[in-house]
Amino acid sequence: MSNLGRYRCLISEIGGRVARAALVLAIALAVAAPGQEVVLQPGHLCAAVVERVCTHGFLKELNAPGGSMPRAGLVYDANTGNLYGTTTFGGKDSSGVIYKIDSSGKFGRVAQFKRNSPTGRFLGIHPNALTVDKMGNLYGTTVDGGPTGLGVIFMYSPTTNTYMATALGFLGTDGTNPIAGVVLNQQTNTLYGTTLRGGVSNNGTVFALDNTFVNLTYPYQFTGGADGGAPAASVILDKEGNIYGTTMNGGMTGGNCGNTGCGVVFKIDLKRKIQMVLHRFTGGVDGGFPMASLLIDSVGNLYGTAMMGGKTGGACGTLGCGVVFMIDKNKKHTVLYSFGGRDGKYPRAELTFGPKNSVYGTTERGGRFGKGTVFKLDLSIADLSTTNPVVHDFTGGKDGKLPLAGLLLHKGRLYGTASAGGNVHVGPFYHCCRGTAYAIRNPSKSVDQ
Repeated sequence: MSNLGRYRCLISEIGGRVARAALVLAIALAVAAPGQEVVLQPGHLCAAVVERVCTHGFLKELNAPGGSMPRAGLVYDANTGNLYGTTTFGGKDSSGVIYKIDSSGKFGRVAQFKRNSPTGRFLGIHPNALTVDKMGNLYGTTVDGGPTGLGVIFMYSPTTNTYMATALGFLGTDGTNPIAGVVLNQQTNTLYGTTLRGGVSNNGTVFALDNTFVNLTYPYQFTGGADGGAPAASVILDKEGNIYGTTMNGGMTGGNCGNTGCGVVFKIDLKRKIQMVLHRFTGGVDGGFPMASLLIDSVGNLYGTAMMGGKTGGACGTLGCGVVFMIDKNKKHTVLYSFGGRDGKYPRAELTFGPKNSVYGTTERGGRFGKGTVFKLDLSIADLSTTNPVVHDFTGGKDGKLPLAGLLLHKGRLYGTASAGGNVHVGPFYHCCRGTAYAIRNPSKSVDQ
């Protein structure tokens, strides 16, 4: 059964114009696949919140400055029942916003970031993914902006409307321009994350920030060699507080990896203060250029995606369409699924655990319309190559296109965002939208069921 049909647009907001094309290009290139063409479309931008249903048209439109290009996924606050997310652009000066969707489906902008702020409040440009703590506080980073212009780490409380950020921001020599969010160690109240560049070799860092927002330290700085370089994703923690993550460069060189390397999976033992490489990607059947954070199960197995590698030829060309992989507790790397184009292409985001030993994820491109997919893998099946994992094919219309973020599974529904699409006619002169947030009601079924 096809998953085509109509969508209900709950909210649509018009966003600001892109003021600094160079900055847009820098961010686009930072998240683009190697060799991928980057297309910039100036003009009015907007974001839509859509839910897949069988009937109804558009319910409401708001003609106010809003967000656009949601590169990050959604988080759930158990205290309020709200979903929160960020958009890279939008707001009064197109620096990005924090938005919420309440339990009734109502959308609202919570905060907007600023290029210049005399008080320092919401100073930062282009927020990344959020993390929420038990009290409902939101934590994150910005790609750019702040005192040094190289990004900040921030905390925002929607309940008290309190905002706090690192006073100095990133300095360059110790890290610069994070393009991923943070993870919170609830026991120590320490935030951990990565910067894409900066550090001793300008190949990125892993940072730690205590709850005073003053003591910013760096457990590891990448060299860009065998240890990895350019971490594009956030990190995860195990029960002992060890750090795990990926880098999209470094590791193996030559062949499809070129001089920059195809990336690694790494572990940092904080107690022993050492970094270990668990796998170096070759760019071949094992995958290459991972840009997503990892999942860890109860016995210590790691699950992730590599944006390229795997199957080649046809839609996948010579670099491959990407893979889903597992690294067991003994450091053995296994490819669980290799994409072929029609079932998805370029899995750029982290996976999400589902029921009955399954995982959900997204691909940026590929699928029936070439606009990306939502997929599900049943890990209890020995040979996943015989299955069709696609749960949804993005059309590029009201449902969006080019999903760059992972998914949130909540009360049997999958919630996610698409960085573009959501094309809705607004007024007589132009169309929008630039990105959607969506919900899939029955994610257990594939498009063939």
